[in-house]
Amino acid sequence: MWNTFTHSRIGLIIGLGMIMGMASPTWAVPLTFTYEGSVNNIKGKAKHRSTFKPVKGELFRLTYTFESTTSDILPASPTAGLYSGAIIDYSLTLGSDIYAGTTGTIAIDNQGFAFGNYTVFDTFSISGPSLHGFQATSFLALLDDFSHKTFQDDSLPLTQPDPRNFDLSFLQLEFRQPRTQDLITIIARNNIQIDAAGNGANAVPEPSTLLLLGSGIVTLGLWRYRQRSLSL
Repeated sequence: MWNTFTHSRIGLIIGLGMIMGMASPTWAVPLTFTYEGSVNNIKGKAKHRSTFKPVKGELFRLTYTFESTTSDILPASPTAGLYSGAIIDYSLTLGSDIYAGTTGTIAIDNQGFAFGNYTVFDTFSISGPSLHGFQATSFLALLDDFSHKTFQDDSLPLTQPDPRNFDLSFLQLEFRQPRTQDLITIIARNNIQIDAAGNGANAVPEPSTLLLLGSGIVTLGLWRYRQRSLSL
C-alpha cells in the first residue's frame, strides 16, 4: 500500500495545502505598539505638586494591543475615525509601578479638530497601585501634526506611527484623590520615542499560516511513515 504513496503524490498534497492556505480567509491580527519617554511635567493643584516631584525624570512607557479590523464608528467622515474598543490590552509603566487595562479607544483625525492626529486613550478599565494616595483614572497618548498630512485617510495604521513625524507628542496618566477628588496629571511631553521591543508585534498567526504549517507536518509524518515501512 505504502509503495504506491509516491513522491509525486506527496507533492500533490503539498500543492493542495498551499492552495487551500492561500484561499482561506484571514483573521484579524492583533498588533502591539509601544511608546516610551520620561516624565517632565506634573499638573495639579500647587499644594500637591511637591509630593510628586520625585516622579519627574522617571521612565513612562505605554504598550497596547489592538484589533486591526475594528470598525470606525464615524463612517461618514473621511478624515476622522473613532475606533471604540479597538484596544484589547494595555499597560503603562511609570517608574517601578505598572498600570493596566483591557479596553480603550483609538482616534485618527486628519483635521486635528477634536483628538489630534493619532490619539489613544482609556477612561474605564485602568487599574494599578495608588500613587501617594491618588488612584489612576485614565491615560492619554497623543501625536499631533499641525500640517495634518501624516495620514492618507482615517483608517487605523498597521505600522506604528513614528513620533518624529509629528509636531507634538505626549503620554499622560491622570490620577484622582478619592476623598477630595483632586486631580494630578503625570506627563511625558515631546520626548516620546518608539520602544524597539514593541513595534508592531503580531500576536496571532493567520489561519492560512496555520493551515500550511499543519499540512506540512502531516505530509512529513506520512513521508517518514512510508520510509519506515519500506525499510521493514
